[in-house]
Amino acid sequence: MKVRFEPIGEEIDCAADESVLDAAFRQGYNLAYGCREGQCSACKCFLIEGDVALKPYSNFALSDSEESSGYSLMCRAMPEQDLLIELLHYDPDNYRLENPIRDGVSTVTAIEPLTDDISRVVLDAPGFSFTPGQFVDVHVDGAKRSFSMANADAGRIELIVKRYPDGRFSGKLDGRLKPGDEVGFTGPYGALRVRENARPILMIAAGTGIGPMLSLLR
Repeated sequence: MKVRFEPIGEEIDCAADESVLDAAFRQGYNLAYGCREGQCSACKCFLIEGDVALKPYSNFALSDSEESSGYSLMCRAMPEQDLLIELLHYDPDNYRLENPIRDGVSTVTAIEPLTDDISRVVLDAPGFSFTPGQFVDVHVDGAKRSFSMANADAGRIELIVKRYPDGRFSGKLDGRLKPGDEVGFTGPYGALRVRENARPILMIAAGTGIGPMLSLLR
């Protein structure tokens, strides 16, 4: 199926078994999004033409009245025919990806406790590049967990991780995950970035939220 985005006037191909957002990622577009799970409404759009099937989503993100009026969520929308979509939120200067989203395999090089419940994890990821402020999905036991990079250099992924005893990934930082182990990842995602501006920038973060702030500062 073809999907055309207005007002940017760009068109992509979208398979019947992928969401509009995933198809956009695959073809190099960085559209507005947040959770990618139909929970936050950041990727809400308006269907001008065409029909979609929606994967499960929260009514907080898309109410029944909005859905019946033609609004949709790009992360949940599976095309049933060619679509014409109006983007409600987009950055006219940065809607193309600077770094392609890809699957990769990294190697753990360091795990360092920073506090009683926060650890620094460093992964060697040759060929991986990103824009400071972005994040990756880490694959573990068939699940995905999202973490922002705290570093700014390519070929490496530094994460600030809060440990939970039963966490799919963080729970393994008790010694089960060791230097030399391999960890799969997908990314980079995210549109947080430093933009040209003459005004001073104030950054505020708490807990592990310091990760992307460190990346931007570095």
